[in-house]
Amino acid sequence: IAFPLIPPHLWSAILTLSLLTEFFDGALARRFEWTSLTGKILDPIADRALALMVGVTLVLANRLSAVDFFLILLRDFSVTLGAILYLIAFGPTVVFRGLYPNFLGKSTTALQYLVFYDAILSTSAHSPLIKVTVALGFLASASYLLQLRAKHQERAIESYTTGPVS
Repeated sequence: IAFPLIPPHLWSAILTLSLLTEFFDGALARRFEWTSLTGKILDPIADRALALMVGVTLVLANRLSAVDFFLILLRDFSVTLGAILYLIAFGPTVVFRGLYPNFLGKSTTALQYLVFYDAILSTSAHSPLIKVTVALGFLASASYLLQLRAKHQERAIESYTTGPVS
């Protein structure tokens, strides 16, 4: 969250350190089974907070346009909105259990950070990389929203055949 306060010459190093700690946090949690429902909820929120702070910093420094920033985070906005709507409508059991990151989502995140590095290391991010990130983000959004829908349908069928599922 303090990324906007960091001097520009340290942005790349701090971003790299942040991403390395995120990688090792996930790897250790999976390796030693240190996972929890709370962690599954908070970890993506922390990831989005990092992306938001880095992106806002780059926009304020005129390294990334506000439109490009919005477009590369469109996947995050749409998935978050979808999850909130499902949470309101069906409760946390449908939204947060059995919902896993997939290749499209991970690839989109990797491309988002490549755009950020490009904006940090050059005077501005390059349009082709942004376009690929937006396209992949659209596919990832659709994939996650379909996954939410399938989870809801699965729960509805279970509830219908066996009674309410808690």
